Amino acid sequence: MKTENIILENQSNLTGGENQTQQRLRGNNCAGFTLIELLVVAVAVPVLIALLLPAIQAAREAANRMKAANNIRQMALAAHNYHDTFGRFPDMTQLTEFCADTQRCGGVSPVVQTEYGYSIALINPTPGEVVLVAEPLHPGITGAETVRVVKTFSPTGGYSDRMDVLPTPGAAENRQRAFDEINRAGAEVLTDLRSSLAEAVNTQGAESIRLMLDSTATLGQAAALLNADGDEKISVAEIASLPERTSPGLREPLVKFIAVVKRELKFEYLDAETSVEVEEIITGAGPGGGPHVKVFRGSDMFNADYLSQLTRVQIFGASANTVNRLCGLLTDAERARLRGDYAAERRLIESYRQNLRTMSGQTIKYADADELSFIAGLLLR
Repeated sequence: MKTENIILENQSNLTGGENQTQQRLRGNNCAGFTLIELLVVAVAVPVLIALLLPAIQAAREAANRMKAANNIRQMALAAHNYHDTFGRFPDMTQLTEFCADTQRCGGVSPVVQTEYGYSIALINPTPGEVVLVAEPLHPGITGAETVRVVKTFSPTGGYSDRMDVLPTPGAAENRQRAFDEINRAGAEVLTDLRSSLAEAVNTQGAESIRLMLDSTATLGQAAALLNADGDEKISVAEIASLPERTSPGLREPLVKFIAVVKRELKFEYLDAETSVEVEEIITGAGPGGGPHVKVFRGSDMFNADYLSQLTRVQIFGASANTVNRLCGLLTDAERARLRGDYAAERRLIESYRQNLRTMSGQTIKYADADELSFIAGLLLR
């Protein structure tokens, strides 16, 4: 990787409050980055996105729940008007035909709106009752709650309705699975840059790289790359277009990473203008972690706990005891390092890597084993 060929592009709109590195981002692109700075920012970008996405996801789920509730209310009103006309509640086909002229339904259209990732259905109507349900098409991604309205009619009591907001089954599990995939893709950025990163670690030391990754200045540099319009917010559109604003030297690993983010979080159902105040995420002043999702600091890319979680995600078919034993080697290595026993740390990490080589092609893909082995090597001091 040649430093002079890896320059961040289209960073001409950054605003005030810049440190020296941010000024370089904004200024003459020919100046570029040093190799170490470049690699640290390249690794920090997926880490920062992993910090931003849970907050974006939380805002998305709240907004979609409100949209679903509003649409359900509209459909309940349309069903009410149908009942006034025919003396019974309609099914979906009848309601759609009835409201072809929206004026007959008080300006309400029963057309199901799924552009934000909810499906809306009218269930088992009877002459005196109809149930309307709005459910996320992708539980945990396009929404985490189901909205239900039960509308009833009695000759003596007239109309009544009740709205319930209920947890959608599987939402928490699907959300965490998506973030596991995103974190795994973020780790792959490391392996895509492995040769240059290994050189940087050999030159500066892993501890120095960890400190740089944990620095808010480094995350600020990554935020400057993401924040194309300089408004101090990072939007869904800016995340999606990130690879277009990077030079060829960084583009390929980031293209793959952003593709995973878009796939797992169903960007086709996500408002491109949804954004997060980046300063709150970087400084920890805001909600950051979002609902029930664990996020990682930059140095966690070189952390035994993170690698243990990645190991559990990538190994298939092995017994729980085998996986626990592998993760135990990483934990023991971390403890050995903390007490200054670097020889024991190296021995334990090498044992972990040897186990991966033995399991390759059986309970873990060769590429995944190679990736885990590379990251394990970065744990060594």
